[in-house]
Amino acid sequence: MHQQPLPGSRKMEFQNGVSIFVFLCRALALSVEVFLHRLESFGERYIGLQAGAAVLLMLFFPICCEGQSAEPLLFFLACFLFMCICVRARVHLRRKRGGSQPHTLYTGTPRLMRVFRRMPEEKVKGIVEPLLTFLVGALALGLSQTLGCYLILASLGLLVSTNLTLGYERKRALDMHDAFIEQRGASDRFRDLRGE
Repeated sequence: MHQQPLPGSRKMEFQNGVSIFVFLCRALALSVEVFLHRLESFGERYIGLQAGAAVLLMLFFPICCEGQSAEPLLFFLACFLFMCICVRARVHLRRKRGGSQPHTLYTGTPRLMRVFRRMPEEKVKGIVEPLLTFLVGALALGLSQTLGCYLILASLGLLVSTNLTLGYERKRALDMHDAFIEQRGASDRFRDLRGE
């Protein structure tokens, strides 16, 4: 007997698939953000589950590049783990000293902001960093196909992750703007009802 799918089950499957895709993009992005952003600027909770996912991606990625040496990517993985420890230590030190705390999920301040001073942070994160990571990956292909391919994939993850975050923040700002206008209109009607 053939069962019909439950209403909404396909939508739920799609949402789960999108969630997994976004999580993997965030893991790929994190694997290069720890090198691209200032250590002390990360949010306290940013390095979390996606760091574990990034480790797994780097461990299993050489399977995709069969016949190629995995050593350069494993060296990159060791550097990534070291940088994660450094970020955690700097965030802990900042908190212990009572310094100002950014949003706990903040991805960090780009080191490239020193070079691109006139460019907004969103553009540096959304355009310059993915492009730079892609170029480094393309150059690394000559030394190690495994590392080069991983960095190119990480640049795409960084591009998707950053632009999804920027889109979400813009949507929230638009929602706040709309709520402000609606509240102002409701306040005006309330004053009219009271005869003020």
